[in-house]
Amino acid sequence: MVKEFAHSNPLAHTLQRRKPACSQTGKERLWRSKSRAYHLVAALVVGLLLPGAIATAASALDETEASHLLRMAGHIEWPATAFARRDSAIVVGVVGSAGVYEALRKMAPGRQVDGRSMAVLQLDRPQANASVHLLYIGVEAWDKLPLWMSVYQDRPVVVATNAPQAVDRGATFGFVRTSHRVALEASLSAAEQSGVRLSSGVLRVADRVVGSQR
Repeated sequence: MVKEFAHSNPLAHTLQRRKPACSQTGKERLWRSKSRAYHLVAALVVGLLLPGAIATAASALDETEASHLLRMAGHIEWPATAFARRDSAIVVGVVGSAGVYEALRKMAPGRQVDGRSMAVLQLDRPQANASVHLLYIGVEAWDKLPLWMSVYQDRPVVVATNAPQAVDRGATFGFVRTSHRVALEASLSAAEQSGVRLSSGVLRVADRVVGSQR
């Protein structure tokens, strides 16, 4: 009787034919649901890990620039008038980069250049009377770069910055950041204008040197 009903009822044939399709659709929906869940978890993992990876890379670049600053101090010849006493420390002033300041604060203790210790000073505004010998201008102070440079112009203060076209804008040292390293640029002309001399060692370690000094 059931067979006869199925044979004579078109709707029964339709329902029987659709059963496999309904089953397949359910599997597809389950797969799609799992796929969406997987991609959501993956996105969350990337979202959690990526900021940490970026922060680690930035910290490494800050440390590299701090290391360059301390190394460059050994290639700079300041006039005797730049120091109050024969044993006065070489002061590195930092503005616009908490990362570089912290890196220098950790690296500087115990370092000496020509018998002088290294001191680190954090600045928040230009101070013409500040006893600074090497000034680093970070990204947070790029917009005031001309102001900072004008305050210390014609003084024995060496300016270093990672601002774009640094040495072409009057800085003595420029740090060019890439994704994995920091290239060093130097301006002999800027050094001479500041009343200091750079040793020939700069030519060996710098990736680019512009200008000349007498």
